Parts: sequence; structure tokens; C-alpha cells
Amino acid sequence: MITTFVTFFTAQTAIGSAHNASITDKGALQATMGAIIYMTLLCIFSMGVAAVLRSPALSLGILVPLFFMVSEILNNLPGVQKVAQFLPDAAGQIMMRGDPPESTVLNGWTGLGLLTLWTVAALFAGYATLRRRDV
Repeated sequence: MITTFVTFFTAQTAIGSAHNASITDKGALQATMGAIIYMTLLCIFSMGVAAVLRSPALSLGILVPLFFMVSEILNNLPGVQKVAQFLPDAAGQIMMRGDPPESTVLNGWTGLGLLTLWTVAALFAGYATLRRRDV
């Protein structure tokens, strides 16, 4: 949380007075809080996936490409763009936007809800896997 606010104010200082935004500007606080919630839920989601896979290398091998490559590629392909917006990272990123893109059916609240569902599902799967394996 502290890092997000420090980053916001540092970036605004670096941008310069001609183009910077205040935290009280429309959408700035929403985007900043969205970034905090997004990162928190994505970390918890990743913990659930890591509990299922039980291997740090395998977890990183799946999650890093998913979050940084696959999701971005799929969101830029017109044929699968409508489905790709429901991936956990893409749904959560909508929280950080003032106005969602016209190509999405999600808004900030539905993106938050969907990322929360992904997170709960990953945690439940991790819990169930640990209970089954470690009993």
C-alpha cells in the first residue's frame, strides 16, 4: 500500500506540473486503491496456485507467462478478446482504469468481483489439494 502511494506521487513529480494529476482528481484515488487491491488479490491467487502445484518453479513457470504474456496477447486478438478479459489478471486490471475500454463487458466492480472469485477458487483448490495430499 505504501509502495503504491509513493510510486503515484513519485511518478507525478517526475511527469512535471504540466501533465501530472492530483490524488483528488477524478479516478486517481480509484486507480491507486485498485492497484493495491489488484496486487493483494493477485498475490493470494498465486499462493493458491502454488499450493496446488506444490512447486515454486512450476508455479512461476505457469503464472509469469500467464500474467505477462498470454493474457496480453489474448487481449489483443479480436477473436478471443471477449473471453480473455475474464482471465484473473485482465479482470483485475480493469479496476485501475477510470473508463474501461469499449471492448470489455466488465467495469471496475465486476472486475474486482471476478478477480475475487478467481482468488477464492485458487485458495479453495489449494486447500483441497493440501488436505488430500497431506492427510
